Amino acid sequence: MLRILLVSDLGNNIGLGHYSRAKILKKEIINCYKRKVQFTNLFISEEKNKLIKTIKKENFEKKLFKLLKIKKINKLIFNVSRFFEPELYNLIKILSKKKNLELFAIDGFIKKSFFFKKIWIPNIALKQKTFDKKKIKFGWDKILIDPKVEEKTKNNKKNVLILIGGTDRYKIGEKLPKLLKNNFKNFTFYWIQGPFAKKPSINKNFKNFKIIQNKLNLKNIYAKMDFAFVVFGVTFFEVLRNKIPHVLFFHKSKIEDMHLIKKLINLKFNVCGDYPEAIKRMKELTENYKKSTIQINKLSKLIKFKKRNKFIKNFLG
Repeated sequence: MLRILLVSDLGNNIGLGHYSRAKILKKEIINCYKRKVQFTNLFISEEKNKLIKTIKKENFEKKLFKLLKIKKINKLIFNVSRFFEPELYNLIKILSKKKNLELFAIDGFIKKSFFFKKIWIPNIALKQKTFDKKKIKFGWDKILIDPKVEEKTKNNKKNVLILIGGTDRYKIGEKLPKLLKNNFKNFTFYWIQGPFAKKPSINKNFKNFKIIQNKLNLKNIYAKMDFAFVVFGVTFFEVLRNKIPHVLFFHKSKIEDMHLIKKLINLKFNVCGDYPEAIKRMKELTENYKKSTIQINKLSKLIKFKKRNKFIKNFLG
């Protein structure tokens, strides 16, 4: 019997990406092993959240060891942000010495890979030039999103989805609404406001803007959208999977992002790093809907879910 505990964090600095992955991972593992698995999620956050049951960081270790004992956990998976990861190094060292407990990681701990049995990177690129290829797995067939999509509704070619993540760390909501209002007169913008993001700068004069709050599942919304503006993260892969022509925005790109950005540009994604370029790319998309749909239909085929159960069983052993 697999008794799995998945530890994930969420909050103002990191948004909901790890939460989304946790929900999908639980579903995939249970579908793979059926009745041979017991699965427990543990979510950590420094801020209170009405939508998701979490525990505070200061209570984490006590809660973790309690769950390990009570539920007799034999597979412990860490699905945490780069902000929280360094705080766990001493704990990981202690846990690695426990008998009958195997450690796994999602999207992190590459520098500490010797403590883990396997590491799953739900991304298409890895900045490290050297790594253990048998232990660390990534690629277009390792993305953690729901493979099922809603059937598209009849599109009017005027609905634009704005996705800036669960938190607006770069304050996109302060500048982008005005630029969209001034450059796109006959479009309706659906702005997804994450639970850790401030309300975008939209007033009564912004008649074609709809703010959608506290929405953890966007399936039905994706089905109605013609275009999207999205920052890189889980929602980027969801937009791609749902075949929505989009602009992919990397604001204040970090050096470690450059390998990924270069790869996406080579694949002909509409990648941009500043607002003027984003508006230009958005106009190109919206002015040629047929070309945009042909392009996104081709790119969406990059995401693959074949032999998923086989990979999960190899991953967890």
